[in-house]
Amino acid sequence: MVEGLNIIEQFTIVNAPAGSGKTTSVSKNIKKLLSNSKKKILCITYTNKAAEQLSERIDDERVNIGTIHSFIGNFMSPFFKIKPIVEYFLEYYDEHILEILEGTDEKDVARLERYLERYNLPKDFQVTKETIAKNISHLEYGETQFTSFLHGRLSHDDLLVFSKAVFKKFPKLNKAISHQYSYIFIDEYQDTKSDILELFYNATLQSDTKLTLLGDEMQQIYQDRVEDFQQIINRSFVRDYSLKNNWRSQGNIVSLLNNLYYDSSYKQNPQKPAQKKPKIHIVEDLTNIQTDALQLVLHNSELFKAIGSYNLYDAYNKRYKLYDKYRSKDILFDLTSNNPDDLMALLIFILEITDLFDNKQFGHLIQKIINFKFSNKEIWKIKSHLDKVKVSQHLEGLSKEIKKEITIEELLNFLSASEIVDTSYIGTIINNIDDDLEFKNKINSVKFSEFINCYREIKNPKFSTQHAVKGEGYDHVALKVSDGTNNPNVKMYLFLEMLSKDLFNYQDLCSINVVVVNNIKNFTDSVGKKVSKLNASDYKQYKHQCSLCIINIKKALIVNKSLYEEFFAKDIISFEEKLNISTFKKCITAVNRIEGVLLAYKLFYVGCSRAKKKLDVYVTQKNIQGFKKEFISKMKEIKFEVEVH
Repeated sequence: MVEGLNIIEQFTIVNAPAGSGKTTSVSKNIKKLLSNSKKKILCITYTNKAAEQLSERIDDERVNIGTIHSFIGNFMSPFFKIKPIVEYFLEYYDEHILEILEGTDEKDVARLERYLERYNLPKDFQVTKETIAKNISHLEYGETQFTSFLHGRLSHDDLLVFSKAVFKKFPKLNKAISHQYSYIFIDEYQDTKSDILELFYNATLQSDTKLTLLGDEMQQIYQDRVEDFQQIINRSFVRDYSLKNNWRSQGNIVSLLNNLYYDSSYKQNPQKPAQKKPKIHIVEDLTNIQTDALQLVLHNSELFKAIGSYNLYDAYNKRYKLYDKYRSKDILFDLTSNNPDDLMALLIFILEITDLFDNKQFGHLIQKIINFKFSNKEIWKIKSHLDKVKVSQHLEGLSKEIKKEITIEELLNFLSASEIVDTSYIGTIINNIDDDLEFKNKINSVKFSEFINCYREIKNPKFSTQHAVKGEGYDHVALKVSDGTNNPNVKMYLFLEMLSKDLFNYQDLCSINVVVVNNIKNFTDSVGKKVSKLNASDYKQYKHQCSLCIINIKKALIVNKSLYEEFFAKDIISFEEKLNISTFKKCITAVNRIEGVLLAYKLFYVGCSRAKKKLDVYVTQKNIQGFKKEFISKMKEIKFEVEVH
């Protein structure tokens, strides 16, 4: 059985790799703490799904479980009504407000016109900061893409940014958290922004409240998260390695994971007996692999192409490209009635009721219809045989319609003319699509069959991305190894080459990467341009800054002489011999690969960790040709079988 944690220190960081039984351990620990705790316990989870899973195990009003946004939104709500904090909002976002008031582009003009209408002000009224201050009585969390600076409604991102600023401005708020909670748990700390970790750290300082971070550095794949808080972790947090049992994978896979893990002193103990050894397949091409395993690919685009839903993904990718709360994949993979996208919620409802009708599951069908808030309740009031006939005709017509190669636009037009769903709701969806011309041009021509393919895939997954680190384990996993470009920057084959030549050291590369990132940032800040935007005349102007940047990076690299000579010396020597913009850019491109190698390492490890019983990894002959002998030897050493096809 999974053991509970034993939290003693005020600041603890719990190492919890995939399969270590973290959720069970946390729930056991919280239940144990409830018997001694005088105050409430707070548990911050990374996703709503994680919050639901933990809530199912802990049903106690003294435990507050939720995402960071739900907690901060609720916690700050009463403070957002206090006048000094409202005034601070106007001060904090002063530049943004002035930009709108003094703006001349169409969006700013339209904002001000709507503002005048909302407050019944004359068209020639001059809106000032004083006007805005007068009309904002309180702040609120709007769960929107952008903050409404004129109305005091905070966006998804700005809720956290502004809240942190408020805590700093009004430090007494820190005590409000520590007075309310005895223990605070933050799950998936590696994916939590530094600002939030710092907020809770400051709130618990000089108090008896204990703060525990749970997660695994190997699953830290997002940029701009925990890095800036790392010094505080190293200085103030006690590391807990008690979660050493692996409850997910069979013994041979756990042995492989232990050999891959960056900390050689940390070994997981397999709780399932060893079965077939993991296997490396060296193949000519990744596209024609036939397998019944869950296939792990690098890009979302690859996933949606594979399942026949690329056009649907492409349309939603455009719709949510600037949205800070949801990503397109989050929307497309959410099959609940709470899907925040109105069109997706409708498509889910339509497919599910037709499936139930086709399978003659009439009881579930009626319940589904009753529970959908936008179904046309009038036609579902079945009082006579004629009512049943009418409903059956509606559903039969819908079932036939979606089996055609019908587009999303054609489906919406069909629903507008039928009585199945409230027509005003359909009208709202169509209007929302019309408001986003780029989305409209893509989504209207998408076949409904692409949505069906997406829906079926989620219900019975055959593909996943390597960076879906929160993914569940699967009996059989097939990891297809490929490189990324800029998004994500993944250098998988360079990682494998470094590993094969015994030149991959995670801690060393992390230290080098910090130097690389900081020096490139300092350089771009000093010249006011990204490296990619520099030209020959820029180089002449900033020659000294360019040389200094490369000198500092070389100092960090040369510490590992073998690594430097094998992968970086050629480009740096070329720059030293011929100082120009071309050789400078090549140096920066070369050292930027380090970040891609670190990300590749984590994705490789996490991908392997999702396999419960059988793991197959596919690499191409072409990409390992230069180090094939060393590669085969290293893969066998870390407990892979190797098969050349």
